[in-house]
This record gives sequence, C-alpha cells and structure tokens, in this order.
Amino acid sequence: LHFHPFPVVCSREDTMPHSIVHQRRSAFGNLKLDDRFFHHLLRREKMNQVEVAQDFDIYLMETGLMPLVLQGLDALSRHLDKLGRTGGLCGGARAPFNPLTWLAQYLLRNHPAKVRDHRTPMYRQFVELASVERGRRALLRKRGEIQNAWKEIEVSRERHSLKLPDVPPMLVKIDEKWNLKGLLSSQMPKDYTGILRPPLGKDGVKFEDFWRWFEGFVTARDLLRQETLLEAERQKKQEELEAKLLEEAIQQHEIAILGVLDSRRHMLEQFDALIADVSINLEIGQMLNQDAVMVMEPQENEESLPLQGDHAALIASLLESWGYLSEDSAVEDTWDEEAQGAWEEWCENAGLNGEVVHRDGLVPLMDRPAFEKHVVATLPMPEQPRNYGDASSHRIVRVKKLIDNDSKVEVKAVGDQNDGAMTFDVGEEEAAEVRRRLAEKQQSLAASPLLAHADFRNNCLVKLLPGLGHHD
Repeated sequence: LHFHPFPVVCSREDTMPHSIVHQRRSAFGNLKLDDRFFHHLLRREKMNQVEVAQDFDIYLMETGLMPLVLQGLDALSRHLDKLGRTGGLCGGARAPFNPLTWLAQYLLRNHPAKVRDHRTPMYRQFVELASVERGRRALLRKRGEIQNAWKEIEVSRERHSLKLPDVPPMLVKIDEKWNLKGLLSSQMPKDYTGILRPPLGKDGVKFEDFWRWFEGFVTARDLLRQETLLEAERQKKQEELEAKLLEEAIQQHEIAILGVLDSRRHMLEQFDALIADVSINLEIGQMLNQDAVMVMEPQENEESLPLQGDHAALIASLLESWGYLSEDSAVEDTWDEEAQGAWEEWCENAGLNGEVVHRDGLVPLMDRPAFEKHVVATLPMPEQPRNYGDASSHRIVRVKKLIDNDSKVEVKAVGDQNDGAMTFDVGEEEAAEVRRRLAEKQQSLAASPLLAHADFRNNCLVKLLPGLGHHD
C-alpha cells in the first residue's frame, strides 16, 4: 500500500481550488464500508500462489487498517475543506498545517483495536469476511494435490480424462486425504451432469475444465475455513504419530513377552535338570525313603547325614531356584549357616519345623507344578501398552490348534487365567504357517509355545511371533 506524501499546506485562499474539491468528493462521497467494499479491494491476481505476501490485502482488511485509512483520508479531506473556508491553513504565527501528522494522529485515536463504537460491528464483519476469503484461497492453493488425485484416477482407468461419475469419488478421496471427514465432499454436487460438459464426441472432461468450474464454485461460497484445513492436518499428523507410537509400543510389548516366556522356560529347564540329579542322589534318596535327616549340630547319638557333599549342594540349588538363596550365594557343597537359614525360612513358610533337613520339607521343594506357579508369579507378563491410542484391542495370544477345516485358530490370551478359548479367522498362508509351527512343537523341535499378536476388535491375527530364542 503506497501513499504519496502530503505537502505542508499554506494557503490564504478562502476556498480550495474547484478541481481538488471535485476529486475529493468523487473519491469519498460514496464511501460505504460493507461486504462489497471488502471484495472490491481484494487482489484477485495470482490468488492461488503460496507466497504469504499475496494475502497482505486480507490482512489489511481483517485488521481494519484499510477501512481506517480510508476513513482517515475522508476525515482529512473534510478537515482541509473546513480549514480552507476559515483561513486556518497557516494559522498566523503557528506552524503550517501538516496533513501527514493529522492523519497519523487520526489513525492512532481511531485504531479498531482501541476503539469500541458504531464502527465495531463493521470491523467484526470484515474479520468474518477475511476468514471466509482465507479459506477460499487455502483451498484453491491445493490445486496440485487435487490434480494429482485426478491423474491417479485417470491412470487407474487408463484414460486421459474422467467421466462425470468419477468426479465425486475423486473428491471423496481428496476429503479423506485431507482428513476432513466429509466436510468438503458433502458440500459438492453429487451429479455433474449439466455442470461439466465433455467436448463434443467425448465422454470425459479434462482437469483444466473441472478446475475452471471448481474455482468459480469455491469463490462464490464459504466451503471451508483455513483454520478447518489446518486443524484437520494437525489431527491427521497426531493420528499418524499415535499410530506409530502404538505400533512401537506393541512391538516392545511383544519382545517383552517373549523375554518373559524365555526366562520362564529357562527356569523350568534348570529345575527339571536339577530334579533329575536329585532323583539319583544317594543321600537325598535316604531322606526321601528312609527318613534320614541332616542336622547342623547333631546331638550325641543323633544320626545325621554329612554336611558336605553333592546332596548338600543339590538342596541348596533347590532353595536358590525358589528364591531363598541368592545366585551369588557362597554355598557350594557344604551345608553352612546361610543354607540352614534359607531352609528354616522355607519350612516356616510351608508350616514345617526347619531345625533339621528332612523329607517333609524336601517333597514340596521338589514339586514341579508348584514351582511352575512360582515361576509365573515371579515373572509376570508385562502390562499392555497404554496411552498410545487404542491399544486395548491388541493382545498377545497362545495359538492352541486349527479348527473348522483349518479356517480358524483357537487361541488363549497370554497371562490371563480367566479368559477362555477364542477363535480367529485365518487365511491359507497363515493356516499353513500355524500348521507347520504346531507340528514342530508336537515333535519337540520347538519347545516354546506358538504366540501371535491378535487384534480383538477386528477379530484377526496381526502376525505370528517368532519362536523363543529366535526373536532378535
């Protein structure tokens, strides 16, 4: 916006020249600040370019600066007319009248941000009109994206134009891409017959023909506001971020579950190997079958198994498996005070007398089902990922068997003792992989259970998880 500087006015004429008066009246005589005035001052050339400077005209209108300047010029013109009639342009000994200073003072006194008067509704109307115009321009600046969607449908149809019935689906595709949830496509025509006219002898229209109509359609309506487009874009990015975080959380959850199951399997394998050694140990056999005991400080004439030997190391290892001795314990093959203290704690928890090592305390120490429950309680399943979108429908399940002619699988949620068996549909490739993995497990080629990531909302398996020891 450019203004030619006013000269300092000094004239002792009783009136201003007739030509100046006439020009002033022509410029400001019909000043009416309404929506027609708003649209008349907008710059329509290069409207679909991206540069922010192209929207400076909207800025001048929505902030009220343009109408304020025009009001100021109108007031200045009337003030000059008054001064000219009264001979006050020079004012005797006073400094000559400066129109620029007067106009600057007017703008400061009447700025829309500071003044609330009869003009306030007008300024608010300009803000609303500016919002509508920004929305139109934001939509028209997306011509490239709309054209790409148009071309994609052309390619899929193997054509160089689109038939009229293809136009609404193209706009629905654009609506979905921009995450508008129907705000654009719902306001567009459903049938373009009579709106877009294919050339004579042709059955389709070019994008350029569509765009000429679309540009006029948008310009004449309040379809979308710029803030709506920006909010839709923000929500789309947020949803994509949440989906990414959810996927990462689920992957970490899968890895954590595999780690827990692997640790459980390792503890059970160690326990089984330990029980195998216990079952062939002579001294422990005497405890179990002949009521022999091992006493830390036997009394005179009291029989006791020796406090040193493999049997002492095996019993200490059992106590370590149950968590009553730490892994860095100094107990080896000698039954010492540390081992005796662990044994007494074990017996106390079992409701037994732990002064001596005896059969009643050894039997529950070797109970495999009880130890398996201990392992599950010691190594619980990790919690499902939370706060990353809708993770509640995603679970890790144990695949039990194929049913219904291998079209479904029966599964059970991992770590949930209350849930019963559930079924999910599977495709041929998934069924073949399940069949192979279950066969390996049955032949003891794979000791680990067959796990899968399941989506309970959509009733499907997302993927089968790798076997334990092969998940990295």
